[in-house]
Amino acid sequence: MIHKLAELTEKAKQKPQRRIAVAAAEDESVLKSLKAAMQDGLVSPILIGHKSEIEKLAELVDFDLSQVEIIHNDNGAHESAKIAVSVIKKGGADILMKGLVSTGDLLKAVLDKENGLRKAAILSHMAFFESPYYHKLLCVTDA
Repeated sequence: MIHKLAELTEKAKQKPQRRIAVAAAEDESVLKSLKAAMQDGLVSPILIGHKSEIEKLAELVDFDLSQVEIIHNDNGAHESAKIAVSVIKKGGADILMKGLVSTGDLLKAVLDKENGLRKAAILSHMAFFESPYYHKLLCVTDA
């Protein structure tokens, strides 16, 4: 059983690196997370959003974007979500990450009947939390 996020990270390091498409990547915390995941060799990001804003925020968090693909979009977060879903649908990425986009807009893009990712009758998401007050990871799904 995995008890700490560090253990989960070590398990993930044993798997092949994944391409991750980030919808509306203009978010400091998202870029910090991606920087750490890249340093661990877990992901290769594709950032979708306003390029100059992403570059400005990346500089603030000391995130070198030289090995990162950026797809410029200045038509808003909903359009960034649609582009990210399209990248995955075409096989350009394995994972969809929510950036500075509402959950509703992201799900609209994912569930779109023509251009979305619908393949099964069930869609689910999970979030893992680690607390110093509990002996193992907490997982919340479909909250």
